[in-house]
Amino acid sequence: MEQIGFQHEALIYEGSEQYLEGTLPFISGALDAGEPVLVAVGAAQTELLVDALAEDANRVRFLDMAEAGRNPAQIISLWREFVTGAGGRSARGIGEPVWADRSAAALDECQRHESLLNVAFAPALSRPRAWP
Repeated sequence: MEQIGFQHEALIYEGSEQYLEGTLPFISGALDAGEPVLVAVGAAQTELLVDALAEDANRVRFLDMAEAGRNPAQIISLWREFVTGAGGRSARGIGEPVWADRSAAALDECQRHESLLNVAFAPALSRPRAWP
């Protein structure tokens, strides 16, 4: 099995159908593997996922990104806490720090945050995981 560490990917979507098509397999794969899952998105996306996941939704930790990520500079610590809490196990997360009414300054910080995630979870800091 190939060992991989931190992966940071983007999902570009248009509408709720594409959002669910892109997120549900990722979440289901984590749940099937017994991996903890953190989803930090807006209220509308949370509602879509909770409805689609049905009973499995209670196995996912949801955070309202509008609250948790109000200050974009705090988002990396949110992810670090989640990964640390996984106790060395593989973990998966979905975060959506950008939303329509973010200020220009906050959008700049979100872009910076996304780039800094790659540094904060560099291979030396991440745990390898087996990928089927």
